[in-house]
This record gives sequence, structure tokens and C-alpha cells, in this order.
Amino acid sequence: MRRFLLVLLFLLVPTAVGAQGNTNTMPPMCTATTLLTVCVPQVQGIIARISDATDATVCTNSGAGSTVVTCQFNGTAWGPMATVVATGGTWTGANGETITNATDGAFLFTRDESGTVTITAADDNAVAALEILPGGAATMTLGGTSTTVLTLTTDGAVAILDSPTNAFLVRALSTNTAVFQGSDAAGASATRLDTTGAGTITIGSADVLDITLDGADVVLPTNETATFGAPNEMTADSTALNQYIGIPKLNVTHTGALANGTTSVAVANPLIANCSAIVNGAEADDATNFITGAASYKYTFAADVAADDGIDCVIAYPAVTDPVSFGFWFRTDTTIASGDIDINFDDGGVTDGTISTLAVTVLNEWQWIETNITTACSGDCSAVDGIEFLATTQGAGAAVLDDAIINIDQLAMWKVGDETAIGDIQVGGLIDFVYTKAAQDQVNTGVAGVEWTSHFINYQTGADAIIPITDLSTYFGTTLEALND
Repeated sequence: MRRFLLVLLFLLVPTAVGAQGNTNTMPPMCTATTLLTVCVPQVQGIIARISDATDATVCTNSGAGSTVVTCQFNGTAWGPMATVVATGGTWTGANGETITNATDGAFLFTRDESGTVTITAADDNAVAALEILPGGAATMTLGGTSTTVLTLTTDGAVAILDSPTNAFLVRALSTNTAVFQGSDAAGASATRLDTTGAGTITIGSADVLDITLDGADVVLPTNETATFGAPNEMTADSTALNQYIGIPKLNVTHTGALANGTTSVAVANPLIANCSAIVNGAEADDATNFITGAASYKYTFAADVAADDGIDCVIAYPAVTDPVSFGFWFRTDTTIASGDIDINFDDGGVTDGTISTLAVTVLNEWQWIETNITTACSGDCSAVDGIEFLATTQGAGAAVLDDAIINIDQLAMWKVGDETAIGDIQVGGLIDFVYTKAAQDQVNTGVAGVEWTSHFINYQTGADAIIPITDLSTYFGTTLEALND
């Protein structure tokens, strides 16, 4: 009988057990020898690997096998690590970190030493997206009243998408002002509001009482019909002069007596009636892209440009021999290198003189181009009666002008001495021009000038200039200007 009890006791006691104080990286190995025997001691939280369980979903010995399952004792029973329920609300990981559910509806992630707790996603290729979602149409909160800084770090864009209201709310937790501030890697502030395409940015609503723009230099370079590029450049698809809106630096210029433009200025609107194509190419009035009036002159070079293809525009200059300037509005869809197109004057002679060569790299924007032609016509430009824009051998040989489109709006020739300096203004930045009689015994009611009727502007480096077209020799002028700087 005693021998039978000893044999029975031997069968009930496992041959190897896992120690509770084991500090190895992997949990202790337990080898069970009977059907119902599992690792002992059965202490809450202890972890063991059972090596001969044939079913990895259970943690009792069910016979000889090679499947290894990691199990944990929860104080009542053994279970697989993936499904074990921690008694007391704490699950302990292999490295000593814990997840605690001591408070209903809350999970506390705790590391066993001071530092940051990191939650990372992983899948079979080490590139796993991570989503944290509320249950259904509910609120998700990141941080709380004790949170000092909420940091979003990424190597790309941070997208904040809200549907259906498309609203992103920045709210201060106290009565202080909510601040939206940008910063670069060096800690310098740089904030920009932009759209991903041709959209609209709206600041404020009907409920906003005041909008404050506070800065050392606040610039809103916008225009209701034109977008300005560099100085002396303007993108426009309709009349855009004198329509500047925004908060520019304003300037007022009071002039002395102005010039008599009828004796020293020639102006031509280069429509088809004033210009003609030479040899090849097609001409048309362009009612889509223009500066003044109803259309500009549009010329399309031939598909295979030859030297001297181009246009000839009529403009008769008054009989004066003073230094003379020539200016015009120009637009192109093709980069024009220096030497591709020559600007020539036509004075009725056998050989026309070259004024200058065009060099334009800004595409599809109106630009004011001005050049002095006095040297080209040997100091006497009184016989000039036309201006030509012609492809050169270089322009034709490189084929860069094939099918190129150019637009011209307004041609002007004027006596340089008749210019009156004003400020360095934005293109289209002559907001108003009023002229009054200079003599004291005259009715000094102001007359509003109309650009390209009573006057025009020569946009140039530094101070720009106003040039009368009509006789303003008995008038003083006053201008209101939007400056470049």
C-alpha cells in the first residue's frame, strides 16, 4: 500500500516547475507529465511556457506534442497570454511594463522606469498605419487641462480632415486669446495660410466684430482683376489699371506744370487697323487678354518661322529731335532670349534701324517695356512712322518662335524731357490723378485724369513717371499712388 501511494504521489507532482522570481527574458519552461498537470506554483501573474501542449488555445497538458504556448496564471486559472484576464486590473508584460484597468473605462500604460511611453503599430512588413478611432459618431480628445504641449511630428504634411462641417477649432482653455503660430526647425516663426488649389481663403464671418492685422510690415498685394508679379509686370485678362485694392503704402505727389503732350507724344492702340503681319503669321484682336480698351493685338508666328517674320505697327512721331523713349505693353507665351526678336523703327528709308532686342522670360504676364530710341535714329526721330517686331536669324534658326504667340497693347513714343516724376508705384498703382489750372485767376476745379486718354505711366526702375497725352501745360497735377515698397 505504501509503495502504491509513493507511485501515485510521483505521478501527481511535475518533474520541473517555473520559478516566480525568474529574471530571464523568456518565461520559465514547464514540462507537464500528466494530463491535468500544469506549471506550479500557481501564483497570480506568473508566466510560463508549456512545451508539450498540442492545442495552443489552452494551457493544460493534453498529451505529448511540440506546440509551445505562453500562458499566464490569473489567480484562478491558466490561460494564453492573448486572452488572459488580469485579476486586479493589471497585465504585466515581459519587460516589466504594465497595462492597468483599475478605473472603469480607462487603461493606464505604465513603464517600469522614468521616460516616454510609446505606442507603435506593426505588421508583416514593418510599415503599419495606426488609427485611433472613437466608437461611432463620438468625440475624440487628445490631451487635457494638465497637458502642456501637444506635438505632431511628421516628415510630410499634417492633414486635419473634418466632415461634414469642415471646421478646425483652436480654442484657449482660459479666457486668453487662442494663438495659431508656426515655427520652423530653427525655432523661427513662419506661418502661412494657403489652399491646395484655386480656392478661396476667408478670414472671419458676419459675427466677427474686428479683424486686427498686427505686424511690423503688413502687405496685402491683391487686386480685384489682376495679380501683380515683379515690378512692371501684371497678369490680367481684362482692364486692370487703377483698380488696386488692399493695404499698400500710399503716396501723394504734387507736380509743377505738366507738359503739352500734343506736341511731343504719339500714342497708338495697336489693333489690326494699326498693325499688319509681315510675310507669315496670323494676326487677330484678342478680347480676352488686354490692358485697355476692348482688345489687344495678337500675333501668332508661323509653324516654321523665317527671319524677318513679324509685325509692323503704324505710329507717327511728332517732329521733335529731343531724346525720345518708346514703350509698350507686351505679353508672350514663349520664352524669348536676347537676339530672338528685334524691335526696329521704320522711317520710310530703305534700311530700318534696330532699336533693341527683346528678352522676356516671364510668360503669360503683361509687362511694360520701355527703351530709348534716340541713338537708333541718330538723334532725330522725327521721321519715324512705324515700329516693327521681327524674328531674327537666331530666333528662326532655333525654332523657338514656331507657333509662338505675342500680344501688344498700346504703343507710345514721347519726349523724355516731358516726363514728370512720381513715386515707385505698383503696376496699376496710380489710384487717382487730378489736375487743376495752375494760374491763380483760373477756375481751379480739379479734373480727373483717364489713363491712356489724358496721360499714361512709364514704369521704370526707381521713380516712375507720368506723361501727358493732351495739353496739360497750364495745369498742376496731384496723384494718389500705391507704392512698391
